[in-house]
Amino acid sequence: MKCDRICSSNCENNICTQYKGICTACKPRYYGNTCNTSCPYNCKGTICNQTSGLCSACDPGFFGHNCSMSCAGHCNNDECQQNNGTCIACKPRYYGDTCTISCPSNCKGNTCNQTSGLCIVCVAGFYGSKCLKSCGNCQGVSCDKGTGDCTTGCTDGWTGNKCDNKVVIITNGDSAVGIGIGSGVVILALVIVIIVLVRRLTKKRSDITGPAHMTDISLSKIAKELKQKQDNTYDEIATYNKEQTIAQILHNEATYEQLGRREVEISHIYETTNTDKKT
Repeated sequence: MKCDRICSSNCENNICTQYKGICTACKPRYYGNTCNTSCPYNCKGTICNQTSGLCSACDPGFFGHNCSMSCAGHCNNDECQQNNGTCIACKPRYYGDTCTISCPSNCKGNTCNQTSGLCIVCVAGFYGSKCLKSCGNCQGVSCDKGTGDCTTGCTDGWTGNKCDNKVVIITNGDSAVGIGIGSGVVILALVIVIIVLVRRLTKKRSDITGPAHMTDISLSKIAKELKQKQDNTYDEIATYNKEQTIAQILHNEATYEQLGRREVEISHIYETTNTDKKT
């Protein structure tokens, strides 16, 4: 061999094999036996596999074997996985495989977990996995992210773990009003109970002696009426017994009078009979 042929100009350092002129290495941006084919434009550093021409890495913003596809717009630094386009990291305010979903608005710094979308920290005044729940009336506004409990105490007028219960302040006047209302309720309940008992008693009396009308539901009057009824009953019994006694006496006197008349009549009969015999 006379070495009278020139290696390809794209062979690294102009070195090629003696017999076939195959480049031992290619200059950047070329591949092939003689390095005469350009690498895909978006290969990182314009370097590709010398045999296949596939990119070993892509420039930011591209993915694929030939780096011909664009990464999603919200990948941080426009970097994504070369084989599937999944973002290596997301820009603030986004999450998901391709960073196309917005983080909840109350995530502090607009930053959330890239996979789940859960907030890492909430802005003041909110709590929950996605910071969607409002804190109560906490001192300093902030509350525990997980429970919503106020860790710094409550503002004036509020109480409870979450400072969401209004404190009710009762003044002396309000207390008196409350006691008065309570007493009124108790009295009303007692009146209702008395009315029910009176009606039941009236109904029982009505079944025995006939219908009755109650004009006064006071217990004192009811007791008085019951006593009066009892006294009247005793008077009626005494009057009845007296009348029975007088009637019995009159009956006896009439009986005696009849017996006397009968004796007179019998005597008269005897006299008449004796006169007839004489005659």
